[in-house]
Amino acid sequence: MYKTPFSKFHSLLLLARNSQRASPASGYTLMELVVVMVMIGILSGLAINSGQWNENSLKYSQDRLQNAVKTARTRAITTTSTYRINADPNNPNEAIQVQKIRSGSCQANATLRQPSLATDTTIALNSVNGFAIGDRVSVGGTQADVLSVNFGDNTLTLGGAVGAKATGTKVETVKNWRNDGVFLAEDLNINKKSAKTDPDVRLTGRFGGTAVTGWSICINSRGLVTLFNADGVVNSNLELVLTNTRTNQEAKVTVAPGGAMGN
Repeated sequence: MYKTPFSKFHSLLLLARNSQRASPASGYTLMELVVVMVMIGILSGLAINSGQWNENSLKYSQDRLQNAVKTARTRAITTTSTYRINADPNNPNEAIQVQKIRSGSCQANATLRQPSLATDTTIALNSVNGFAIGDRVSVGGTQADVLSVNFGDNTLTLGGAVGAKATGTKVETVKNWRNDGVFLAEDLNINKKSAKTDPDVRLTGRFGGTAVTGWSICINSRGLVTLFNADGVVNSNLELVLTNTRTNQEAKVTVAPGGAMGN
């Protein structure tokens, strides 16, 4: 019959006690003391290993998140594409999403500073921040490709006319994001097991110490990083905070505008 380690210890204790009864002396035998010390050592080891597991689980998630950002940046450069990393909308506290498009910006919105004529291919905006050559833009519902971005006078030169549009008409980028198949499910889930119903680690994005839900990391084809929240471009560092749900310990991955990254 199989005996557990504790039942074996119990058997040794009984054996030691029985051997003691043959002697008129009272107290514990050397064998009993040795067995007790062994048991204390094993239980202490289990407690230490439990603490190390919790710490390693957090470090594992931190490494996985850093590797995903680094890999996306490398692929943006090598494939001359634009990459976007954000929280997975279906699982925002436990997984990220990595998507790509042909070279261009991640997102940009503006309005016409002055009306455009029916044949105009250059349009004046209130700001061209966030727009990039190669973007496809919609001007009041009419689409065209961006040939150049002129920061001096806040104008875009387009590949075709967008028709007569009034001042204040909305100008926005048109995107067709798709997931990058190089990243597997386990690469994107910050926990060791993506199917766990009780995750060890949860993810939160913070700008300036304030938690945000609409964070996004944009990496262009030159590897330069732009950070976004739900309202647009952010010029402060993004902290991706990992929290161990069992110990409340935290680790973080910090991403700065431009691309510098640290813990």
